[in-house]
This record gives sequence, C-alpha cells and structure tokens, in this order.
Amino acid sequence: MLLEIIGTGEAYDRFRVNAAVLVQEQDFRLLIDCGPTVPQALWRRQLAADAIDAIYLTHIHPDHASGLTALLNQWASTGRRRSLQILCQPGQQPHLEWMSAYAAWPEQLPFAIQWRDAARTTEIGPWRLQTAPTQHSVSNLALRLEQQGPARHARGSLFYSGDGRPTAASASLMTGCVMAMQECFSPLEQGEGSHHGDLPGCLRQLQTARPRHLLLYHIEDGQHNAVAEAIRPRVDVSVAEDGERWCCVTGTQLDTSMGEQGERYAAGAG
Repeated sequence: MLLEIIGTGEAYDRFRVNAAVLVQEQDFRLLIDCGPTVPQALWRRQLAADAIDAIYLTHIHPDHASGLTALLNQWASTGRRRSLQILCQPGQQPHLEWMSAYAAWPEQLPFAIQWRDAARTTEIGPWRLQTAPTQHSVSNLALRLEQQGPARHARGSLFYSGDGRPTAASASLMTGCVMAMQECFSPLEQGEGSHHGDLPGCLRQLQTARPRHLLLYHIEDGQHNAVAEAIRPRVDVSVAEDGERWCCVTGTQLDTSMGEQGERYAAGAG
C-alpha cells in the first residue's frame, strides 16, 4: 500500500501543488482530491490515461475539486475508455457532474463515470473505506483506507483529513492508523470556532489517536518553517512535502517519485 503525495498546498499556495495524494495497491490507484494545480502535477508523472481507477473528493471547495474538469478533459483527449469511479457527497454531486460534463462539452466523455456516495461506500478497490466529518465551512468527509486480509498479517492503513478542524469522529477514525495526514493550516491555536486545523490541535490528536506517523499538510503559505521548527525534535510527526512517497504498511518514507528537485514546486520556499 503506497502513498504518493501529489501536493500539500493550501488554496492559494505560491509554491506547492494543491493538497492531493495518490494511493496504490495491486495496480489499483485512488486519487484523493483534485484542486486546480493537481492535473499538471499528475501529467508530469506521465501516467497513462487509464492509470487512475477512482477519485475521492473530500469536499467541493475549488482547491480540492476544481481540477476535475481539466483532468477528465486530458484523459478524454489521450484515449481513456475505462470507466471511472468518483466518490463524493450526494449534496455536492450535481456541481461535480456539471464540471465533468464541461470537460467534454459540447460532446460527451468517451468513458463512463460511476458516481458513488462517499459516506455509504464501505469498500473501494482493495481497501476497506470509512469516513467521518470534520468541522469545516462546507461538509468535508475525512477518510480511512485499510488493507483487508487476515489480522495476523501486517495491514496498511491511511487516514486523510481533507480540510477542517478535527472532530471526535475524525479523531476516532485516525486511531491506530499507520499513516495519517492532517490539515494544519496554522502553527497557532485557532479556537473552537475555526474551520481549519492548527498545530496544537493536531498534536493533541496525535497524542490520543497515536498513528505510527502523522504528516501535516495544507499549511498556510509562509508558515511551513514555523510548523517544521515547532515539531523538529519529534520523530512521529513531520511536515509533508510534494513528491514524498510512504509505505502505509511500515510507516516508512521511500524515495521521492519525481526524482530531481527541479521537477517539483520549490517546496522549501514558504
């Protein structure tokens, strides 16, 4: 179970790709979120048009969903014919359907889209899927993917928060995960009314949920160094960077998929 971080940036990040990840196991690939800068980051990886089997959208804010049109358009132009699963919230689906239709307007996409209710889907590809809401300005569903199989075997797992301040439900969903990614917009406490995560809250969640490793992402542009400095002594939490690859079974970092630093946004500049 491989986690590849496509982007870690917030909505208006100058240097990082919008937050998104690609999860792979047994030749099944799931893209989580697709903001406007995500398609180009995927194109740089030169994936085949039918390489991604499904897309999970945590919520419909533009920095998490508006890249869908460009991505589907490129797949249509480069020969995709395989059907695609898109997991989303039913109340947000009509807007996403319009974005998908626009990808081929005035024609139709040459491949089918299977729309699935994210909250009611319990399996996707080789994984068990669970969801939980966070506290955000629109409904956002964090998710947990877990390998299926005998309990006696090591099983990989991933928690991904999307946007929003952690809730009791999302903290419970993170509990015991091998890899966890939590939105951490600010290094400073934002208060209970905030719609975004902050470092003190993320560290409290880490203490109670105890994932093997916690990656902080979607940090406010310009605040990455402050967050990184605050957690520098710790080995169980780090600031996620574009292009990193992690094993969701062992919780260890692998080589970066993009190779040369120049192929990525200037991730240290914020």
